Amino acid sequence: MDVDGTLIKGNSAEKLFFWFLFRKGYMRRGNFVRFVLRMVWYTLTVGLDQAKGRNKSYLKGESEDKIREWIREYSREVLPGLISPVLRSRIAALREQGYEIILLSGSLQMLVEEIVRAVGAQKGIGVRLEKKAGGMTGRISGIYPFSESKLKALREHCDFSRIDWKHSWAFADRVADLPVLESVGNPVVVNPEKRLENIAKKRGWEILKW
Repeated sequence: MDVDGTLIKGNSAEKLFFWFLFRKGYMRRGNFVRFVLRMVWYTLTVGLDQAKGRNKSYLKGESEDKIREWIREYSREVLPGLISPVLRSRIAALREQGYEIILLSGSLQMLVEEIVRAVGAQKGIGVRLEKKAGGMTGRISGIYPFSESKLKALREHCDFSRIDWKHSWAFADRVADLPVLESVGNPVVVNPEKRLENIAKKRGWEILKW
């Protein structure tokens, strides 16, 4: 199941986390400036979608413990109001039927882990941060799960030979998620952008809006 725009309100749980840190005064001023400059550079070189996923400059130099502390605070104060009760119910129903629920997102792995706990999923796959002795480098480590790369990230964490693709479900809101939606027997588009909604109608996929 996709997270941003599907399971939660808004197009990015991490974007909301970014502004949470900014409002609280937790973000270093230098990191804010570095993030903006790096966003411009990434957008010009690899495109906006990649820029949003790869630019972690706002966390440069921070420790994992400190970031997890901030995420726990964000999860208490902000996250509960973002999660769709409709999707929460679908997750519960699928779990009762014996399905393993995997959240797949381009947001921070540590943030995805909090969302996994909040909705009762079993696994979460997100973006991991590169870290060195002095703390986080502001770069990612490994795959950025976006478009086709979501399946690559899934392969790293799951045994594909054990997945019953024909009877599996996928929930997503963007055309970029087509590779995942097309890989399962039960694709569901959630609050879809217009192009994806048109595709879903032509193919007879379930369309869910909340």
